[in-house]
Amino acid sequence: MCLGVPSQCPGSNAVALANGILAAMTMTNFEMEPTPAPQPEVKVFMPRWAKIVLGVLALLSLYCLYRAQTSLEAQDEMQSTIKSLKRSVMGLESDSKTLKKQMTWSKEKQKLLKRAIKAERGEQALREELGRVYANLQGKNYTPPPKNFTIPDDPDEPVEEEEADEDRPDAPAPFDYNSCNREEHLTLCGLIKDDPESVETKSRSCARKSLGWGGPKKHKFAECFMEEIPQLSEHCAMCFADAASWGYKNCKLSCASSGDRCEKCLQPYAEDHRKCMGFLLPGYGMPADCPVQVEG
Repeated sequence: MCLGVPSQCPGSNAVALANGILAAMTMTNFEMEPTPAPQPEVKVFMPRWAKIVLGVLALLSLYCLYRAQTSLEAQDEMQSTIKSLKRSVMGLESDSKTLKKQMTWSKEKQKLLKRAIKAERGEQALREELGRVYANLQGKNYTPPPKNFTIPDDPDEPVEEEEADEDRPDAPAPFDYNSCNREEHLTLCGLIKDDPESVETKSRSCARKSLGWGGPKKHKFAECFMEEIPQLSEHCAMCFADAASWGYKNCKLSCASSGDRCEKCLQPYAEDHRKCMGFLLPGYGMPADCPVQVEG
């Protein structure tokens, strides 16, 4: 026994050390945290139908991504197609401008060709007039040679003289055609043969449609007359426009209706009308230059 003497008791130092630690913990109010207990493992239970739904949603997501990618590719292809179409349209516009320039140049060439032919006809008429004068001075009969001109549709074609077909019974006598040609002559005479008032009726209708301040507008009249008779050229239709303008200024009251009074009033213009076309149609109170038989 240690008899109350701590130095003589076994393990007294260990007991003193433990008491000192307890006293220090008491003084500092130190409390030791307890060790947390291990949590049990939680298992999530998913029913089978939920797994199927999640799978379907995953497949739908993949399908939507695929469609989006396909749409983007199609949009890119469409944009490239649009760009190529724009380039094609630009090329067509350029070609159209070039063709328009060529057509304008062709029309100018055709106008010049028509003017040259008209001048040549005038020269021929003057030569024939001189021939008549010299023949009259010498007391001889003068017979002018037939001279028919045909304006080609293609301005690059050479201008050829049309031979007079005198053997045909339906062919008119040789005329010095000016703004109208032989085919137009036969067409007009054919219309008059079928209906004597057909050309006059069409002329009156176009005069009313083209009427403006001071009388019929010549270009509008010519456009209307070419629609009424498609076989006529613009130059030939302008002869009728000139006649309508003259008639409006000088015979407006007399020609309010067709008849002898109107023809008598228009008679002073007959020779001018003949010179413009190269022949004379009925309606001027004078013999007309239509053949007895006309092509149908």
